[in-house]
This record gives sequence, structure tokens and C-alpha cells, in this order.
Amino acid sequence: IEVHAHTNENIDFIDRVDTSIGFLKIDKIQFRQVIENIISNAVKFTKGKKGIICVTGYKTDTSFIVKIEDNGEGFEWIQIKELVDKYSKWNSNMMWLGMWLYLCKKIISMHHGTIEAGVSKEFGGAEFIIEIPIT
Repeated sequence: IEVHAHTNENIDFIDRVDTSIGFLKIDKIQFRQVIENIISNAVKFTKGKKGIICVTGYKTDTSFIVKIEDNGEGFEWIQIKELVDKYSKWNSNMMWLGMWLYLCKKIISMHHGTIEAGVSKEFGGAEFIIEIPIT
């Protein structure tokens, strides 16, 4: 979040990550790539307006949850159900986005987790919710 905040001054980054989460058994390099990809996409789709990107992270008794929301374009250009699954049917300008989201899904699946896409109720743009079970 800090890196993007310094390089994207026209975007307000809201950090709602619980800093008392403690140790999690995840592949930190791959999981960081997932979060970086989703935040980079949020930056891209909030261009041209006063952007807002909110990252929430917390732990429950059974899971680690990360939610990334923005006030960008949202998902008017594709069906949400297909967002992380069927990247090959997109138009050529968006194929790279689908490929990276599909790879994010694979990385999350390797952690026995799930990723869901939707529309942010708070900000009106995209919303991704990642849930990783705690073992």
C-alpha cells in the first residue's frame, strides 16, 4: 500500500489491515504477488478520477480474509462469475487482466483458499475478497 500511495498521489489509499494478525502459514512471495496484482489493477481502473482503494485484512477463528475495494470502473465490461475463470474469451485489450486474475486464483487455490469478485457497496467499484483457511 505504501509503495502505491507514494507513486499515485491522486489516489487515496485506506489501510484497514489488522496489524495484530500475527503469523500466517502462507507463501509470502506468491501471496504478495496476488495482492500486488489486484492493487495494481485497482490503480489502473481508478485513473482519470479521484481514486479510492481500500485494503482490509483480518483473521477470524478459521480464516484470513483480505478485501480490496475501489471506486473505479467496476465490472460493467465482463460478467463477474467469469472474472477469475475464463480469461480466454475476453477481448484482446483485457486478456492480460484475466490471465493475471486467473493466476491469482491458482495461487489462492494452492493455499486452499477462495477469491470472489463483486461490486463494492462502500465505494461502487470493484471488490475482491480472498479467504485463506487457517491451518
